[in-house]
Amino acid sequence: MKKKENKVITVRGKEYELQHPGVKWCWELSDRCTDRNGNLSRTKYAEELFKYVVVSPENLSLDDSFEDMQEPAELVAEIEKYL
Repeated sequence: MKKKENKVITVRGKEYELQHPGVKWCWELSDRCTDRNGNLSRTKYAEELFKYVVVSPENLSLDDSFEDMQEPAELVAEIEKYL
């Protein structure tokens, strides 16, 4: 399978460059971030997406990179579309 090209997306006027870490990694991410009751840890899930999928800006974090709660949710949705 051909490796997916990096993609630049824009969310709320901010640009983010994304890289694809692989299909297996995506499935494993879901496994790592889901508890035994099937509940997804949104914080852990988002932080891992930011760390391993977002190439630029570097060191993207829920702690200091966003103005409100909706902004990272919108970014996660766009990352999921890309993956």
